[in-house]
Amino acid sequence: MFIFGHLFKTVASILHIILQLGILLFIVRAVMSWFQPDRRQPVISFIYQITDPVLKLIRRYIPPFGTVDISPLIVIVVCWFLDSFLVSTLAELGNRML
Repeated sequence: MFIFGHLFKTVASILHIILQLGILLFIVRAVMSWFQPDRRQPVISFIYQITDPVLKLIRRYIPPFGTVDISPLIVIVVCWFLDSFLVSTLAELGNRML
């Protein structure tokens, strides 16, 4: 069973890193929306390509309130919840299997 314990702990660590990077990307995207940077820049284009599909999905169900778009906030809160709940659950499960 120790193999599954290490597997769960490793998956939890990788998922934690992915979710933290996601939170960072969506924070950067929200801040970028205040300045309207040039989308032809490679880094800016990459951030838009990564974040646009998720934000469009959220915007389909929750439209902006006037000029305020809360979709990045919703995604950040969901990522934070998954990081707090799912990652800690997987890590604890892995610890109990060791």
